[in-house]
Amino acid sequence: MNYYLSNDNVELIPYNKKHNKKTVKWLNDSETKHDFGLTKNITLKEHRKWLQDQNNVCLWAIYEKQSNEHCGNLILFKNPNHRSAFFQIYIGDKRYRKKGLSKSSLIVMMNFVFHHLKFHRLWLNVFSTNYKAISLYENLGFTKEGIERESHYYKNNYKNQVRYSILKEEWLIKEGIK
Repeated sequence: MNYYLSNDNVELIPYNKKHNKKTVKWLNDSETKHDFGLTKNITLKEHRKWLQDQNNVCLWAIYEKQSNEHCGNLILFKNPNHRSAFFQIYIGDKRYRKKGLSKSSLIVMMNFVFHHLKFHRLWLNVFSTNYKAISLYENLGFTKEGIERESHYYKNNYKNQVRYSILKEEWLIKEGIK
């Protein structure tokens, strides 16, 4: 089951097939591919197959509230047995980057994870060269857990990934609840 989530800046709408074409276009953009670690272009058929194969996932289309425009996606891979989740986010529409939409989306999603799902831990991987994203995650209270050294190979180069996480108690303190 997917949930509709929102705040003053964004609406997280359950992802559906009407979002596919725009998503595939974004995922094949060279900048998005680089930041997201994709090594090949994705077809609409491959994307549909990938969607069908997902389990224990919440996938949202990010809408900028003022324009009601689909501008990115957020996916949450849930592990209920461990009360933990992994996420990925991107703003695919370049017109909506640097407007705080990732931050707004993450705050809404984090509240959902910790208050509704009652999970204990939320985590992510980010390339060590994605300084804007790292700054955002640290600003939201995520803690650097470690580096997966040279874990991603693309175009004759290795890239490091950094793992960040936040625990429910840390988020409650950041929110001013605890």
